[in-house]
Amino acid sequence: MDKISDDISNKKEDKILTESFTPLQLLNEWKAYAQSLLEEHHLKNTMLNCLPDLRDRDTFEVVVNNPVQEQRLLDNYENILSILRIKLRNSNIKMKVRVSIENEKKLGFTSLEKFNLMTEQNDTLKRLKDEFGLELL
Repeated sequence: MDKISDDISNKKEDKILTESFTPLQLLNEWKAYAQSLLEEHHLKNTMLNCLPDLRDRDTFEVVVNNPVQEQRLLDNYENILSILRIKLRNSNIKMKVRVSIENEKKLGFTSLEKFNLMTEQNDTLKRLKDEFGLELL
């Protein structure tokens, strides 16, 4: 009898799950997994700040703020998906990760680019620069 029960349990594990899930269920399981992370603080914060958006029946997208967050999610891709696939009972779940277009465009590399980005957020900086005759090198 033990051999038969082992075969039955193995067949259940091999079964492909295809249950539908709602965006709210995805969000709840995403947050629950993030909260369970004790050592991976950066990953935890990324997951709590960059929430998944269900695109179709089995695919969701996560829009992150920078390439470091993107890499962190991609490095943990298999772990995240394995938990979500079990919890949501769907073996076909796929995750896409991309950096926000707004943040891609708004990265300053030179001092001048950084200053221009800061003046977009605070006009007073430009006025101070002009008032005191400051130059950026």
